[in-house]
Amino acid sequence: MKNCVVFVIFCLIFWSNFLTLGQDTISIEIGEKAKIWMYAPDRESFKKLGQININRIVRDIIRASDTLKGDKNISFEFEYKPQVWWGVEEYSTDTLPSKTTYRRSSSFWNIDIGLNNYLENGKTPVGSGYALSNLGSRYFAIGMFQRLRLGKKHSPFSVQAGLEVSWYNFMFERSNYITYNDNRQVEFRDYISDFGQSLSRNKLTIPYLNIPIMVNMRLYGIGNKALTFGIGGYVGYRLNSYAMVQPERKRLRTFDSFNLNTWRYGLETQLGYGGILLFARYDLNSLFINKADSFMPQLNAFTFGIRL
Repeated sequence: MKNCVVFVIFCLIFWSNFLTLGQDTISIEIGEKAKIWMYAPDRESFKKLGQININRIVRDIIRASDTLKGDKNISFEFEYKPQVWWGVEEYSTDTLPSKTTYRRSSSFWNIDIGLNNYLENGKTPVGSGYALSNLGSRYFAIGMFQRLRLGKKHSPFSVQAGLEVSWYNFMFERSNYITYNDNRQVEFRDYISDFGQSLSRNKLTIPYLNIPIMVNMRLYGIGNKALTFGIGGYVGYRLNSYAMVQPERKRLRTFDSFNLNTWRYGLETQLGYGGILLFARYDLNSLFINKADSFMPQLNAFTFGIRL
């Protein structure tokens, strides 16, 4: 009888070693209660772990656990399926959607910081009274957007639209400035010639309320960083406008329309990789409008910079 017991124990040990032959398991303990198990049928499979975004896995599990009732014995088991983008294997938790909520739309904020200028007959004005300081003419915008994914869950296409407020700051060269003459005609003049003083600042500021719409395409590059490309358009309404000159330490502001167009509309594009997103915009209509008593240059404004 004793020999039979020893034989049975020997068989159990043998079969347990046989069944786990070539199988590897890693246990990661987090605190006293949480534990992560990673299992692979062979060592070659474990080499794939270096290509998996563990942080994304944990975030998926946390989102899935939030949908469950109770907090005892929460356990997840899922499989990673490789996806090939540009020849690089990327892993995703495709078998987890039964315990997570897929959101087709999302909202976010955008802040644009950049430089602006304008084109006259395809070139930036040089030597004229309305020529701009390239580095002094700055652009800023802030807006709230809604993005909607087009197609299935892993579709790279999406469309976004929103509402934003933007500011053109056209800083003129030297001591040039925009003003009205005695006949209420808009002119670009030299402050030194008119008043014998130089200007430390001389600009035209125009705030707009814009509605931009853009279609985006997202492609995976190296690792978890993605290349994104978007193209679209926008329409904007001029909220106000003022000219500011600063002789010495005193700032003088003149609020007026200055024959500016009430509306603006144009094309927009953006290009991003990882956490860096660049943008560019070009107005299709002229910044100024011509009136019977005042001739204004045909200037198409553009801006470019970084999007946060």
